[in-house]
Amino acid sequence: MNEQTLLDQTFKRWDMLLTAWYVYAAAAFAVLALFAVVRPLRDDRRAVWLFLTGFAFFAWTHLLALLYILKSWAALAGQLSTDTAGRGKEFAVRFENSGILDAPDAVWVVPFHVIGDVLVLGGLWALCRPRR
Repeated sequence: MNEQTLLDQTFKRWDMLLTAWYVYAAAAFAVLALFAVVRPLRDDRRAVWLFLTGFAFFAWTHLLALLYILKSWAALAGQLSTDTAGRGKEFAVRFENSGILDAPDAVWVVPFHVIGDVLVLGGLWALCRPRR
């Protein structure tokens, strides 16, 4: 692959990551809004457990997808730095230490995702617990 293709694919991973976070935020907001607005749904224990389990499954698969995106992004960034190391030094120097080409570490993604998961599942539980 040439440098331009690798660069395009790297930026495509950034767009994929951003879109995935938007989907997660929309799903989290939609689930909480649905239960906040529809009272009969809050009172249906079966529906509550179905949504709790469904969102937990969605959150787990979403996190795995994010980690896969980061893994492929890191592989592309590594290939780009390898391809530009011997030739085109100016290309590598231009983006060196910019953080543009390197994938974020999972240590920055996982905690935010888990915090979001806990907030949504805890919010759903708080909305749906029986009132006295």
